[in-house]
Amino acid sequence: MAVNEEPVRVQVPGEASAQLLSAVGGEAADNKGQFSWALFEWARNPYVILITIYIFAPYFSGQVVGDPVRGQAIWGQINGIGGFVIACLGPFLGAIADSGGRRKPWIVSFVVMMALATYAMWFALPMDGGIGILGAAVLVIVANVAFEFSAVFHNSMLPYIAQHKKVAWLSGLGLALGNLGSLLILIFMLIAFMLPGVVDWAFIPIEALFGLDVSAHENSRIAGPIAAIWMVVFALPLLLFTPDVAPSGANPGDAIRQGM
Repeated sequence: MAVNEEPVRVQVPGEASAQLLSAVGGEAADNKGQFSWALFEWARNPYVILITIYIFAPYFSGQVVGDPVRGQAIWGQINGIGGFVIACLGPFLGAIADSGGRRKPWIVSFVVMMALATYAMWFALPMDGGIGILGAAVLVIVANVAFEFSAVFHNSMLPYIAQHKKVAWLSGLGLALGNLGSLLILIFMLIAFMLPGVVDWAFIPIEALFGLDVSAHENSRIAGPIAAIWMVVFALPLLLFTPDVAPSGANPGDAIRQGM
């Protein structure tokens, strides 16, 4: 079957020019809407770097629990519980996401859940203080589940906003932005909070920014609020500029075959 290199267009009554069709046959989003969709990965992915890998996870194991070995075991249990919840609810939420209805209300709900849980990690104090080990564990489980399900509804938007030929490119752009955002925020965290007082380098401040008390591990705990604020701020373009209405009666298979 010959490949048509030209994007599929449809003439909308009353419009002066034809509109680009999305992969499922509706009107595709404009460039701003498509870029805003990709930017959501820039908003989400720093959570993985700051909370689950490099900053909060070691702090939880070593300081909140107070025993790195026991802390890592508890962290593994936290991930196991989160994975179980995702496995139980995933098929149902995946079916809802694929049904073609509105996805932004779900994304907003999961972003709010994730942001509140992540911000509250600030109150996980050393040696089971503050919200304690159990409280911190619950927050991480909630944030992990919300992180995964926000991706389900975000990913399901892609064929409705992008032309068939542009789906892969836009997906790759989101992945690249997510990785770039994660790298930049990690570098900022290291320079601003984690390395001051540890290394004697000219470009590293003498003290942690904002007067954070390193002895109280505020430089590690601040990872939660920063990840939360970052997510909320950079999720806004998706909510403001990316369309959320699926085409009525669209058949995704038929629409995709139009580009063949």
